[in-house]
Amino acid sequence: MEKSLNARNDELFRRMKQCKKDSPEYLVLRDKIFSINQRMITIATRSYNKGNYYDMDDYRSEAARGLLKAIETFDPDNGNTFYTYSLVCMKSFINMYIRRYKRYNDTTLSIETVISHSSDRDLTLDDILGSIEPEEDIMKTMTLKEIKAYLPYLPERQRKVIELRYFDTRCLTQLEVADELKISRSYISRIEAQAIEKLKELMKLTETEG
Repeated sequence: MEKSLNARNDELFRRMKQCKKDSPEYLVLRDKIFSINQRMITIATRSYNKGNYYDMDDYRSEAARGLLKAIETFDPDNGNTFYTYSLVCMKSFINMYIRRYKRYNDTTLSIETVISHSSDRDLTLDDILGSIEPEEDIMKTMTLKEIKAYLPYLPERQRKVIELRYFDTRCLTQLEVADELKISRSYISRIEAQAIEKLKELMKLTETEG
């Protein structure tokens, strides 16, 4: 993202933070931030354009809802960038949509049904559906700055997954991490969940000792 856009975002967020929520000035600033960051919707949805299971307009609609949620909940002082934070929010909304509406032609498909083959591994419905709980949880409890401080204390595989999910400039989904590490999406989900629990334990321990 350009420095000029980052600077504009920062200025608008700080002005919005000083406004009463849902006041006329707050809503004007919120809509302005949404307007100048609309291309983030394309960035968030492009990794999902790999099949004909859903209408891409639905993805874009969910991503737009996620962008609005990100704008309303982002704190410029918490150590995260809006670029990273908004992508996580948008992908969470898209994944929730996928979980709610499994509109496949064959409604009797098993979660382990192979829907695509590659030289590396088969792609199943479980890979496509993904899981949103870890990323939602981690955004509520820890900033990226805090997560980074505790990364050295994680087992190697957990650390690798967290780095790819939250610190890689590509902002990878669980499915994309699974493709890179050549393991299943469901396994990535379990590793991520375990890593987040470990990170929360470490944070609580630090708070207790402090």
